[in-house]
Amino acid sequence: MRKILFICNGNTCRSPMAEGLLKHMAQGRALQVQAISAGLNVSDTAANDNAISAGAEHDVDLSHHVPQELDDALVGEVDLLLTMEGCQKKRVAAEFPQARDKVHTLLEFVGEPGDVRDPIDGSLDDYRARARQIMQAIQGLIDKLSRMEKPS
Repeated sequence: MRKILFICNGNTCRSPMAEGLLKHMAQGRALQVQAISAGLNVSDTAANDNAISAGAEHDVDLSHHVPQELDDALVGEVDLLLTMEGCQKKRVAAEFPQARDKVHTLLEFVGEPGDVRDPIDGSLDDYRARARQIMQAIQGLIDKLSRMEKPS
């Protein structure tokens, strides 16, 4: 089973949405994947209220999410690390050199340009836009992982 770690700043909105969306969207498919999430600067103890609302609109329950800090143990137990921004990818590669070959931005990994910008302090519509962007990228991720698992 492939284990994927989504990373953002505080692990309160983007990375838990990505984690939840992958879990939800991979259900019922033959894809063997486990999703977790972490943050680089965790200071809150729960998911952001707007992230909870935006996630719920896509059948993702973030109401019980507890943010966790990225550490060596998490890096060591996963096959793939997907950050939301290029600056996060650079930081992860610098702080965890053992992850250098398995860290990418989510959008880069699925062949899309840009970053999944942080909606923090934005409106619910900002969070909804990020959820849609992440959902589209997760569909691309599922498609890519499915192709990678098919025997040649």
